[in-house]
Amino acid sequence: MTKIPAIRSSDRQLFDQIKSLLLRADWQFESVGEQPIVSVEIPWEAPVSVEQLLKHGEDDWRLIWKTKTSPDTYVGVGVCCILDWDQLKSIEIPKSVRAYGGIRFPSASQHDEKWDQIENQFVIPELEWKIRDSQVSLTVRQVRKDSSAEDMMDSLSTKLSALLGHPIYPREFEKLTVNDLTPYPDKLEWIKRVETALTEIQSGKLSKIVLSRFVDIKSDKDIDPISVVTKICALSEQSYVFGLFLPNGLSFVSRSPERLLAWSDSWVALDAIAGTRKRWQVPGADFAGSAELKSSVKDQNEHEFVTKFVEAYLSEFCSHYKMTKNAEILKLKNVQHMRSSYEGQLDPKASPLHLLEKLNPTPAVGGLPRNEALSRIPEIESFNRGLFSGAVGCLSGNSGDFAIGIRSALISGKTLRCFAGAGIVQGSDPDLEWTETEIKMKNFLDLFPEPEISL
Repeated sequence: MTKIPAIRSSDRQLFDQIKSLLLRADWQFESVGEQPIVSVEIPWEAPVSVEQLLKHGEDDWRLIWKTKTSPDTYVGVGVCCILDWDQLKSIEIPKSVRAYGGIRFPSASQHDEKWDQIENQFVIPELEWKIRDSQVSLTVRQVRKDSSAEDMMDSLSTKLSALLGHPIYPREFEKLTVNDLTPYPDKLEWIKRVETALTEIQSGKLSKIVLSRFVDIKSDKDIDPISVVTKICALSEQSYVFGLFLPNGLSFVSRSPERLLAWSDSWVALDAIAGTRKRWQVPGADFAGSAELKSSVKDQNEHEFVTKFVEAYLSEFCSHYKMTKNAEILKLKNVQHMRSSYEGQLDPKASPLHLLEKLNPTPAVGGLPRNEALSRIPEIESFNRGLFSGAVGCLSGNSGDFAIGIRSALISGKTLRCFAGAGIVQGSDPDLEWTETEIKMKNFLDLFPEPEISL
């Protein structure tokens, strides 16, 4: 079997050896829509790290994906092809091909050009590593072009020999200096916005609305998004890792605990998460926080808004379904939530992609009544959420797994913009909701020295 070796030799020798291996490999022929694709999967014996792979592709699209239920991490470098969401829904993808990307939060918010190249875009990578502990495989994909196989092998061999011959070893993460930290909105404006939402809830126009905010952190030098995603990958919690890194320097990173929808053939699974308390280092205090969350009428109502919404769509799309977790406490690094989980079997004529669109967004990040909440969110927030609280994930011909794009940040140059939201229902307190969003941002805020100014 062809293997990428663990060797150190001259650049030319390494290039020639890799090219010889690729020419002897058992290439497969597939199609993505009308695009003819050639691919090969090769065991990878060389030492490897996620950071090393991602930092070698700085001039290419790069991505990382890890579900919360599997030990596998996927890393992609380069582009075989890019499809927008509408294209992806209308074509067949082979079972062996994975497309990674995100669907924007669907509200009529003002245009923000920062999101143009990243939202509703799905990448099938040219080089895709699957990493499980010490077992690593590489899948190579190329669109079949008029150019010769020799040219294609030369291009691939150049990339792989550069990676193997000049490895980038992981470095200890250094906290960056904060030059400026700007919350949007500030706390006084946040309180006004929450009070506006509470007035509309009191009048009966809304039952729930999720309001969000962001903090722009400006550093003294460019923020390395690969170091950021490597750091949040190391968090010990049951959550997804999603990172999409563009050649223009823009990156979106998420460490979301919430599954929007996963499917394999006709089987589907999803979460309903709502209700939050902070974590405490003292076990007794942490347990008391869990008990308070479980007994809170306000949080029970907020959680039930999400479960009823989810159950309505499962009833529509599934022949049968069941609740597998009922308002259990999910403990993360900085917060704990109430989580309910579901599994079901799709009706034979139902499409998981259609169900995914219907679920995006759930009341966990939108509100109820849905249309009224989605109309009011951009009016109150005054910014474009983009992929934040949208759907981020991966799909193939017969399976997929998407998280809600929360606990996320947009990184560009010297600025990291981290997002968080809070569900506003009857009984919400603006000050407490501000504190909740602050705690939800800690995955990213903790990467920087303690700010001297209030968020």
